[in-house]
Amino acid sequence: MPAAVTSRRPPRPQRIALQREHLLEWLTRRADVPVRVLHAPTGFGKSLLMQSYVARRRDAAYIHASEIASCDRLLHRLAMELGFTALADGVASFSDAIASLETPFEIALDDIDTLPTDALEALLELMLRTPPALTFILGTRSRAAIEPRCFLDGTAQALDPMRLAFDASEIAMLCSAYSVAATEYDIVELQRETDGWPMLVHAAIRHAHLSQRSLENCFRLWFEEYGGALHEMIDDATGTLLQAATPNARVSELQALERSGEFVCRKDGRYAVLQPVITLLRRDLGDAQTNAILPIEVNVLGEFEAHIGGTKVNWIRRKDAQVFKYLALTPSGTVTRKELCRVFWPQHDAPQAHQNLRTSCCNIRSALRACLPATPVERYFLSSGTDVSVPHSAIVTDLEKFLNHCAASEAAMREAQYDIALAEDETAVTLYRGPLVIEPEDAFYANLTREAEQSFEAAQRRITTLRQLHPSAVCAPQIA
Repeated sequence: MPAAVTSRRPPRPQRIALQREHLLEWLTRRADVPVRVLHAPTGFGKSLLMQSYVARRRDAAYIHASEIASCDRLLHRLAMELGFTALADGVASFSDAIASLETPFEIALDDIDTLPTDALEALLELMLRTPPALTFILGTRSRAAIEPRCFLDGTAQALDPMRLAFDASEIAMLCSAYSVAATEYDIVELQRETDGWPMLVHAAIRHAHLSQRSLENCFRLWFEEYGGALHEMIDDATGTLLQAATPNARVSELQALERSGEFVCRKDGRYAVLQPVITLLRRDLGDAQTNAILPIEVNVLGEFEAHIGGTKVNWIRRKDAQVFKYLALTPSGTVTRKELCRVFWPQHDAPQAHQNLRTSCCNIRSALRACLPATPVERYFLSSGTDVSVPHSAIVTDLEKFLNHCAASEAAMREAQYDIALAEDETAVTLYRGPLVIEPEDAFYANLTREAEQSFEAAQRRITTLRQLHPSAVCAPQIA
């Protein structure tokens, strides 16, 4: 009878979740505080902590923002959890209806960043109107929605990223749970490399378990294999974080990033980009400094196209192509988000327009990345907190070539170098595949369109006149 085949790999473990008693105790001790805020970037365990807390409480409910599609839906869901079956419309009516609430009740509302605008406004108003018996726990990446005065007057208290981060004892507990051998040095090193970012700590330890390795160098090994996933997560903020990670970054800018949940935290009395993000940015910068890049060849005269190294960029949506074309033609290569929202989504309110722009930025990066297997997309396209840019050093447009040839022809004409002028104009005309069309129309680009058309017409007139001249002619041609 053949011997049974055994696997050297251990069975895949269930994902282990720590019961973070000191944080649960923090929430419990502050049950009478009107608003408890858990604010941190993605992956700091906010949702799991809120769910664990609610599971231990008799009079508490957990609600995720994805379940809330409007202000009315928010009020209806709250009423249902509180046991009120019939409530009048509006925040004021809701507050009046529950004014008699005496039994303490806690509402844990997660991911409030994604609430519709009217629902978020209603929530913030409710926080000021509800009776003392009703308290809120809010999970959010950004605390920008919470008025600073709420923290000053005691209405709100918060757990920030560094308090939500794993400490050395929790890392040791995870190692024990996953049967990963670890020295005290390995634990301290992992905490330093990750800043205790729970999601990354957990991923690195789990990876060590599945690879049957000790904790030594586990984060670096995980990072080599899965760092790209981290890059995808920080993609929208990469341009800003590149600036924030420099030694001369201004405190006010770092503070704004921390407040908005963009992978910056306050530790050791100062604001700093999270260490794994710095590691990622340094790797990308190293790649950018050692590897030359191919420019994006952009055709804007006639049908719009873009190529990188002969590979055509396939835009996901027509709107994405329009945004990129607009950026490529701007004098500095940089446009504020506010201007892009005004130009491309004038009929939408500000939150919806900004969401549309974020979608376009994500699509543009995806389209470019498909043509860039080994080059960071940030060398071609950046979207910071307030600006979006296409570095002019990374693109070459047919319009730029066309206008340069026209200018060279004019200079040659002034020097009576007619053969050079003719060659420059003929090259310019071959580049002009059609008029420059910018959609939607904008005043600056209307002027640029006229300049291109007038330059094309002038080049054609010069060609007609120069071709009529004998090559040995010495007198200047008469241009109409």
